[in-house]
Amino acid sequence: MSSFLLDSVIFLYYNTKMNDLIEQSILYDIYGTLLDEKQKLVYEYHVIDDLSFNEIGEELNLSRQAVHDLFKRANKKLNDFESKLFLSKRLKDIEVFGMEILNTCKDSHIKSLSKKIISLTKMEDKYGGKNSFKKIRANT
Repeated sequence: MSSFLLDSVIFLYYNTKMNDLIEQSILYDIYGTLLDEKQKLVYEYHVIDDLSFNEIGEELNLSRQAVHDLFKRANKKLNDFESKLFLSKRLKDIEVFGMEILNTCKDSHIKSLSKKIISLTKMEDKYGGKNSFKKIRANT
C-alpha cells in the first residue's frame, strides 16, 4: 500500500471517528437529561472524558460488560430520541438557513437577527455545552 493511500485511509478513519464523536456529543447535549444517572455518567466518561470501558468499570466498580451495556443502551436511547424528534437535524437546518440569510440579505437589522439565530444553534458556545437545553430552560 502506498504511503499516500495509507495516509488517506488513516485520515478518513479518524475523520469518521471525529464526526461520530461530534454527533454523539450533540445528541447528548440535546437529549442527555433524558438518560438515567448511571447512563449519563457512563456516557460522559466514555464520550467526553474518553475513558475506556475498563477504566469506567474500575471507577464505578462495574464490570467492563456492564459499562458497555449501559453505554450501548444510552447511545440507543439518544439515537431513538433523535429519530423521533429530529432536534439535532432541525438545529443544523436552522443554522444553514440563518447563514443563507446572513450572506444574502443587505438589511442590517435582519443580518443582526440572523446572527442571533445562528448563535442559538451553537448551544455549547452560549450555554457551556453539556445539557445545554436544561440551561436554556433555566434562563427563560
